[in-house]
Amino acid sequence: MNNNFLRGAAALAGLSACLVAGAAEPWSGFYGGINAGRGTTDTDTINTRLGSFNGDGSGAVGGIQLGYNYRLSPAFVIGIENSFDATRIEAGNAGTLSPHLKLPLLASGRIRGGSLLLDERLFLYGTGGVAFGRLDDAGVRTGKYGWTAGAGAEWAWSPVLSTNIEVLAYNLSKDWSKDDNLGSGLKFKTITFGINYHF
Repeated sequence: MNNNFLRGAAALAGLSACLVAGAAEPWSGFYGGINAGRGTTDTDTINTRLGSFNGDGSGAVGGIQLGYNYRLSPAFVIGIENSFDATRIEAGNAGTLSPHLKLPLLASGRIRGGSLLLDERLFLYGTGGVAFGRLDDAGVRTGKYGWTAGAGAEWAWSPVLSTNIEVLAYNLSKDWSKDDNLGSGLKFKTITFGINYHF
């Protein structure tokens, strides 16, 4: 019985050591978190089914992100990240017969890579990939896709918790289906703050 107890204790100690060792590396493995921020449209001409207009639009952005980091070397990390956000970005006049565009849903799939600084606590990175959006064109919903690119900084407060700030540019210019036709699509930028838990 004592031998079984010792074996069990040894196994538990080994498992605990593995878990601690895995948790001690925030820049390698899976992570997930939440983000919130704001988006603003560019001043380029925006085409809608009710006409074109110039001007800025804006609105809140918030959602979740899931990703994976791989540490190539002591100073360099690459990874992938998928984000899913709801937004209140809109531009134009809200009148029934006025050109008006809303972006209620936004998603992206990106790669990111960069360097670790300040005793491996600070991760500075560039990122880019594909983006998808659901546009509301004066009540008519359509799908668009395109690209996104930007940069960010992430700070590890502990082996399992980090926060980041990220700036991204988006260009949703391609029709999701042949029935969608919003001309030039939508260009905009976002700045978001996030919290990540590293598994």
